[in-house]
Amino acid sequence: MSLPDLGVDWIKAKIDTGARTSALHAFEISEFERDGVPWVRFKIKPWQDSQEDARVVECPILDRRTVRSSSGHKQNRIVIELMLRLVDREVDDAV
Repeated sequence: MSLPDLGVDWIKAKIDTGARTSALHAFEISEFERDGVPWVRFKIKPWQDSQEDARVVECPILDRRTVRSSSGHKQNRIVIELMLRLVDREVDDAV
């Protein structure tokens, strides 16, 4: 899978058939405002355990949602919208 909006040509992905939206593993998350609009800055690692290609990403915040894990644990998460490419097919998705 790739994330063209972020300039990420390849990123490891898992499919969760029970989820309504996709999730993106992010770290060093910080919120800020740009022109009065809420944004988020975070890092992602396209190669799971490698710091070498970690990328800093900035996106406008689309929404905030409470997500419940399969064990019932609730967590508030920031929602952004990105284009993703999977086998030459592009899809708009909230993550």
